[in-house]
Amino acid sequence: MLTGGKRIITLAVAIVMVILFDILFQRIADQIAQTFVNVEHGYLLSAISAQSVMFGFAMVLTALFIRQGFLKSVLFRSDRRPFGKYVLGFMLIWPLLLALTYGLVFLLDMDTWVTLTLQSAPTQSTVISTLFFQSLFPGLGEEPLYRGFLIVMLLGNLWDKQEIPSTNQVRVSVMLSAAIFSLAHISYGFNPFQITFDSYQLLAALVLGGFQAWVFVKTRNLWGSIWIHNLANVIMSVFVWMIAIVF
Repeated sequence: MLTGGKRIITLAVAIVMVILFDILFQRIADQIAQTFVNVEHGYLLSAISAQSVMFGFAMVLTALFIRQGFLKSVLFRSDRRPFGKYVLGFMLIWPLLLALTYGLVFLLDMDTWVTLTLQSAPTQSTVISTLFFQSLFPGLGEEPLYRGFLIVMLLGNLWDKQEIPSTNQVRVSVMLSAAIFSLAHISYGFNPFQITFDSYQLLAALVLGGFQAWVFVKTRNLWGSIWIHNLANVIMSVFVWMIAIVF
């Protein structure tokens, strides 16, 4: 495991690379969206294309910074463990947390609640395209970077030596991964340059990012984090549609 100054420099480079990558991805996504704006179902095409670009960059970055390369060190580890119980537990708990959150929004933040209720009910094509995209691409595009790349960098080569990280090492890696993942949900406009964010989205990303990082550390299996990420997005989309339809 790296020690002292070398480790600090390595972690600093990793964090800077992730931040730069996020800004670059948003720029690429904007350009792709403009290209497909006049194409039928252009949103779906642009989202898929942008996410594919992000997935490709994540693979390259991970391969560059992880000694044994992306596929072996992150997705196909020999010591990976089952993740099914974590995904099942998440599917049971996440809807309850969302229901509680939206209930609090109704009671404490009427402006946001009114904005949610004024949204148009989704069309059939919107539902199909959104569910297709959210159930496949967000986890595949983001988990290799924000969980696999960051956490493996933070824990050094402990896993390769079959060593167990200390509690403090796990806490730091999980919290830092969650914080950076949350900040990555800040949006950047480039013409003109502007920064926008949704406080609720940042909070949700912080909570989800922490849980996904914890699952990855516990199982050494990125597929669990990928499934949880996708399911979280699908369930949140359904909740927003239900509010728009019912209220």
